[in-house]
Amino acid sequence: MKLLTGSILSEDKVMRKLTPLHGDFLAYCVDDWTGLWLLVKRIKPLHSSTDADKIQAHALEIIRDLIEAGYIMAGDVDFGLGKFRQWNLSVDKIIGRIEQEWIELGRDPTICEIVWFVSTTEGDYAFASGQFPETPSTE
Repeated sequence: MKLLTGSILSEDKVMRKLTPLHGDFLAYCVDDWTGLWLLVKRIKPLHSSTDADKIQAHALEIIRDLIEAGYIMAGDVDFGLGKFRQWNLSVDKIIGRIEQEWIELGRDPTICEIVWFVSTTEGDYAFASGQFPETPSTE
């Protein structure tokens, strides 16, 4: 994986542009532990309400892009200890685990369900250096 300003060059040499949505989600991860539910909330307005499969696929694509770029980590939060525990899995296994748990859940995740994300040092730097186009707020 080679990081280019504003783009991700994947192992199969397909370049994907880092979108405002990538930057929007990364901003949340820079600020705090961020749940999958928040990404789903940001994606839903971009799809019809009946496109659950497309919403899931879009979310998993954003997650994959940001993990492959080294910008975020996936894991669990132990709220009692106030600690983030990174999943020590390959990107494919992380995406597979999220997808499987989402399917088993049978609906969109809400707060504290499935997975949490936090930015890495590289993600903090990428966000601070403005590598992402700005996203207008939908709130």
